[in-house]
Amino acid sequence: GRVGGTLARATTIGGTTTKHDAMAVLETLYRTVMRRNSTYLAFVLCGAFLGEKALSGTVDALWEKHNRGKLYKDLEGGVIGGPKAEDE
Repeated sequence: GRVGGTLARATTIGGTTTKHDAMAVLETLYRTVMRRNSTYLAFVLCGAFLGEKALSGTVDALWEKHNRGKLYKDLEGGVIGGPKAEDE
């Protein structure tokens, strides 16, 4: 926040980040993305699309790993669609 008319700097141990650095990032984000409604809307839509792709791919991979050997693609040719048994 502001203390005495200047930005108060809060450094962490090791000087890895400061409040000033965080404010600079937020200010840059505001200037580049959120200032215009059309840019903000495009940013949100692209983020939603990329987020959905990432989540969908992750869930699909976890599902296939958990159900390995039980899925149609694993049974195709061996159990399903394999040689037909004769009832003679």
